[in-house]
Amino acid sequence: MPTLIIILLVLGAGLFVGGLLDRASQTHARFTGYRQRTTTGLITWVRSAIAAVLGVAGLLLFLYLLITLSSAR
Repeated sequence: MPTLIIILLVLGAGLFVGGLLDRASQTHARFTGYRQRTTTGLITWVRSAIAAVLGVAGLLLFLYLLITLSSAR
């Protein structure tokens, strides 16, 4: 009889720990998905910002060249 109780306690502990591990795995997957979405959004924002900065720099260079060439004549 004590052996049966020990087996049931071990089984109960195993199910409890297994449930905790499963919940932790689900939480980790949810967090990883959130982190990937956030990182993707950040990368897109950085790319857009770099493109905007390059566009403004190109426009300023173009205006500088136009002013320089028109004043040279």
